[in-house]
Amino acid sequence: MKLSYKIPAALLGVAATLALVQPQIAVGLSSEEVGKIAQEITVRIDGPENVSGAIVGKRGDTYTVLTNCHAIETPGTYTIITHAGRRYRVNANQDMCQPGGIDLAVLRFTSTRRYRVANLGDSSQLVVGRKIYVSGWVSTIGPSNRKEREYRFRDGNIASTESKTGEGYSLVHTSIIRPGMSGGPILDEQGNVVGINGLAIRDPYVGASEFFGIPINSYKPIYPSPTNYVLANTLKGHSDPVTNVALSPDGQLLASGSWDNTIKIWNLGSGRLLRTLTGHSDSVLSVALSPDGQLLASGSWDNTIKIWNLGSGRLLRTLTGHSDSVLSVALSPDGQLLASGSWDNTIKIWNLGSGRLLRTLTGHSDWINSVAISPNGQLLASGSRDDTMESGKRQVTAYPHWSFCRC
Repeated sequence: MKLSYKIPAALLGVAATLALVQPQIAVGLSSEEVGKIAQEITVRIDGPENVSGAIVGKRGDTYTVLTNCHAIETPGTYTIITHAGRRYRVNANQDMCQPGGIDLAVLRFTSTRRYRVANLGDSSQLVVGRKIYVSGWVSTIGPSNRKEREYRFRDGNIASTESKTGEGYSLVHTSIIRPGMSGGPILDEQGNVVGINGLAIRDPYVGASEFFGIPINSYKPIYPSPTNYVLANTLKGHSDPVTNVALSPDGQLLASGSWDNTIKIWNLGSGRLLRTLTGHSDSVLSVALSPDGQLLASGSWDNTIKIWNLGSGRLLRTLTGHSDSVLSVALSPDGQLLASGSWDNTIKIWNLGSGRLLRTLTGHSDWINSVAISPNGQLLASGSRDDTMESGKRQVTAYPHWSFCRC
């Protein structure tokens, strides 16, 4: 223990456009909703050290668990126990720690079962006073003085983002953490993981403790480089060309849009067709999934955008406003905004929750083939058929609340 304790291809364009997006105020989830997310992504880790961890990634059937480096300073066999009670044995040592002296480590287990994977937030957006939640498995003494593990979920606030404690512990918060909660996640009000717990320091003079976490931006995912690739599956079911595909954040589902006017949802592991979404009256040209994996947006040759509930397949709303085919749709990382590019030479920005059109961006002289939003939600990129990239010209146009650069 350290200190006190640690707890379609022909339509591709060649012009690129960048736009600065105004940050949106995300609506927080209820504590019960965040609690459900926390419980499903938090794992108990038993072994030479009893700690906690968070499921932060998945590739194929392999899940990535993020915990503390100090939690595995004793090499050996550890058991990862998921919220469903399933046990997975892993071997751990200091080679699994993050480089640069950051007190983080990565463990991996393989399972064909479907587990929730955390959405990783942007810890640079944390400010003093921001509400957060912590989750983990505490070590307790039960009946007959027997050591036991119990799950805990608590709320608190960010007290400082400038701690100089070292080993990456720059977050100070007010949520009480106990031994065994090291490696557990810190979540924001949207249920995103913004940090990892791991340290408590007790001041013997005043009898009070301060609690510390490592911002999630310090985590650098490292995966073994594949040496070869093999065909895993071929999915058949559409009756016309498939124009666009998108994967759910947890890697479990695949959505495909087609010239047959349908969207199909597949289980990526088994290749099984789960459901077919019908509603568009012409070819589906683009599909995109929300960061929480709950919503699907589709753009079509029928000039509309449709928003679907991915779980039930129910059509929630239809967005109209473009005067020609919608070739591309993209969702912001916080799930609040939708950008659409069209054959009408415009980009439109929509409120995903209400379906309200917020603004229309003009500047391209030909159709918009592709739109994308940066991981921090600040930039929007668009690709067009207007060939401005080949001309080498640089032009800046002003928009209300936007900085728009054509390069």
